[in-house]
Order: sequence, then structure tokens, then C-alpha cells
Amino acid sequence: MKYLLSSGIRIFIVSGLLSEIFYISLYFIPDYSERVWGLLPFALNFLIYLFLLFMLLRGRSNGPGLWIVVLFSIIFQLTLLPGRPVLDDDIYRYIWDGRVMAHGINPYSYPPGDPALYNLRDDVIFPGINYNYIATIYPPAAEIFFYLVYTVRPDSVLFMKLFLVLLNLAVIFFIVRILENSAKAKNLVYIYCWNPLMLKEVANSGHMEPLVIFFLLSSIYLLMEDKKILSAALYALSFLSKLYPLFLLPFYLKRTGPRGALVMAVVAVLFYLPFVGSEPEGEGAFAGLNAYWRYWVFNPGVFDVLRLMLSPFFDDPLTAAKAVSMFLLSLVIIYLFIKDDGTDDALIKNVFFTLSALIILSPVIDPWYLLWILPLLCIRVDIPWVLFTGLVFLSYLFYLNNEDIIPVRAIEHGLFIALLLAGSARIS
Repeated sequence: MKYLLSSGIRIFIVSGLLSEIFYISLYFIPDYSERVWGLLPFALNFLIYLFLLFMLLRGRSNGPGLWIVVLFSIIFQLTLLPGRPVLDDDIYRYIWDGRVMAHGINPYSYPPGDPALYNLRDDVIFPGINYNYIATIYPPAAEIFFYLVYTVRPDSVLFMKLFLVLLNLAVIFFIVRILENSAKAKNLVYIYCWNPLMLKEVANSGHMEPLVIFFLLSSIYLLMEDKKILSAALYALSFLSKLYPLFLLPFYLKRTGPRGALVMAVVAVLFYLPFVGSEPEGEGAFAGLNAYWRYWVFNPGVFDVLRLMLSPFFDDPLTAAKAVSMFLLSLVIIYLFIKDDGTDDALIKNVFFTLSALIILSPVIDPWYLLWILPLLCIRVDIPWVLFTGLVFLSYLFYLNNEDIIPVRAIEHGLFIALLLAGSARIS
């Protein structure tokens, strides 16, 4: 038994070193940040990741200790940290918003391309901003985070990513604590720590997801510890960073009651209040978000099937499909709410299935959206969803010619949905 244990650990260490070599190799790929070839190290490491995952699930007692899992994750993140984002540019918007706030301007007032902000333009950050004719879509807690990072080191892509990696370590901490509370093996945090999608989207691309996930997971942990008021405040900060946790509101209200609802409302008002009233007439803080809701469509799966099915009956099948998607999502939430018995297990289950349905039905499935559910896969291991975190890399093939490749998208979503419906690999 002792030999088997040491053998399992050695396999993880050797695999971790091989993964590190692949991540280092990223820097030897010409123009890696602008070509799909830059995704090759992540694709190769996903194969290693799956091999180790099945090894871990088959014999958890022979798996690596927590320190090995976390240590290698830190090494991977530090390796990817200095690199230019591969086929990604959202981080430039974060820095721009921080710059705008640092100059005393409401970030919801003008899109980056507005002449009113001409004096803030430069040759590095401004050219990297996508959709610079649309005002920011991010809620106020995210904007304050961008501003705080900007004040520490202005205009630094590296420092913005560094702060997100530090938040990611806090995310890992709370995954471990929730695993402990759920009587699960702590080394299952591997599912998050070593996931190539997470490493690409956080350490390399610098997506802000760790900010949202940190607040959400910490609120879940505090609910499990029966600290309802503090949990309600942190939950409010999660949807004030990105709005998707709002779909979890019924489950929080059931557990925190009227006092929790009051705390959430007060926190939301306090964070939105400084940004309201100083913007020009119009939609203000929700202008960018409204544009996102109306026009954004990227890498849809089930949503696109709904749109095709509805197209013979509606002049605007896009809007009709969004309405049907929201209706179906509402049914899922209502069903889960009715079945919710108020336990910790029910909370994890309801968060998992609500976010799963949200992603599946969404008209936009950017790869980093799967990070919303990835921490929960450590607690509710679901192989089809784990595989989807690898399949979703196919969506980046859009950038070969900046056009949708329908057969590739069919493979990406078709394989995932087929496995999901078959329930072929549900473990734990």
C-alpha cells in the first residue's frame, strides 16, 4: 500500500513537470498570442489533466496530497502570468475602466471610443479594447476592483493578472474548505487547480472570473457555517461583480431570510449609488449591459437549436429564443426551489444545476463562462462538464478567419450534450 501511494504521487509529480514544460513551450510559439497555435500547450495539457483525473477518481487514497496539487497550480499560474493573452483582450477594458475612474470620470458615462475620452487614449491599452463604441458592461464592484488595481500599478497588464491570480488562490482556499465541510477528499481541488481552461483564462488571459467566484464561494462557505448576514453581504458582492449569481437569489433568500435580503439590498445600493446621476442621459450604468443582452451571440449550443426551431414562427427568432431560454431557466429554478430542503447539500446542488442550465441555455458561451461551474465540479464531479472545459477550446477556432465554423461548434456542443444526456460518467 505504501508503495502504491508513493507511486501515485510520483506519477502526479512527473505529469506536473511535463505540464510545466508544455506551458513554458507557449513562449516558443511564434506570435502565440494572436494565433490558435497558442492554444496547443493547453490542449496537450488537457490530455494529461484527464489522465490524472481518472487516476485520482479510481483510487483517491493513492492520489496526491493537497500540497502537491496546489503547489503545481501556483507554478503553472506563475509561468503563464507574464505572457500576452492568447486570443483575448478583455483585460484591456478592465485597465481602461480603472484609468477612467482614476481620472474622476464615471466609467458608465462614455464608451472608450467617445471623443470626450480622447485625452485618455494611449498606444497600448486603448488599441486593445474590443467594442470600444459600447460602454462598460461590468457592475460597480468590478469597476471598483479595476480602479484599486490601477492605483497600485497604472496601465499594467501584469499587475491586473497578478491580482486576479491572488484572488484565484483565495478561490482554491474556499474550494478546499467547502470540500472539508462536505466530507469530500481535499485533493479533489485538483479539478479546478490543474484545469487548463482555468489556467488559460485566469493566469494567461486575466479574466475577472476569480473576483466573482471568490465572493460566491466565500458566501456559500459562510452559509454552511451558519453566518448568514456576512454570507448575504458577500453574495451581494458576487452579483455586483458580474450579474449571473443573481439567478441564485431564491436559494439565498430561503436561507438568509428578510435580514439577509435587507443586507443584499443595502450593499447593492451603496455600490451603485456613486455611479448613478453623474452619467449622461440615457441608460447610464446599464447601457453596455443592454447592448450585451440585445446583440451578443457567441458559441451558442442549445440556444441556437431553439433559434432555428423558432425561426419559421417569428420575425425576430433571436429575441424569441432568448425569451424561451429565460422561461426554461425559470422553470429549472422554480423546480429546484420547490425541492430545496435548506440543507448544505441542497445549496450546492441548486447552485450547480442553476449555473449549468444558465450556461447551456445562454446565447453566449465564452470559454471563461465555464469557470462559473468549475469550482463546483470539485464537489459534484461530473465528467461531461469536465470534458466540456476542454471541448470549449474549439470555440477559439472562430479566430482562424473571424467567422463561425458550424461543424466545429456542432462537435463541441454535440459531444457535450450527448454525454450529458447519457449520464455516462457521473461520479460522486
